[in-house]
Amino acid sequence: MTQVVDRFLNAKPVVRHEGEYFKIKDLPVEILGNHSFNWFKKDDPTGRVEREDTPCQLKVLQQKKTYHKSTELFFKPDVEEVLNQIPEELLGKKIYFSTAPFGDGTVRYQDVHALDEGYATGCTTFYEECESESSQCNIL
Repeated sequence: MTQVVDRFLNAKPVVRHEGEYFKIKDLPVEILGNHSFNWFKKDDPTGRVEREDTPCQLKVLQQKKTYHKSTELFFKPDVEEVLNQIPEELLGKKIYFSTAPFGDGTVRYQDVHALDEGYATGCTTFYEECESESSQCNIL
């Protein structure tokens, strides 16, 4: 868990809503491995993570196929899973990340062997903050 906490100091989750990215508010270290960070509802955050009210400006650094405990019905990545799969060249840098089901999230896009082992494949995008005037912000 120490490695996860160290990585969490520099890598934070964001969620995408209506084409904009929002940082997650006050995510306690204790729940990193058992709380899905991309589940939220704008008007009713009960049982969901809370996000900042103001969108942030991000620049895509890279995307990576990641693996997440899941079922065929629910894609619920947790922060610890992503922290453990950060590309080596991004370790120690101030980054943000979001994760979505790989492809369109249907089983045909899943890694069948991973699915047999109880994992779903995701596409995790890693970002850095950028200047709001830049045309390179929030492009995916």
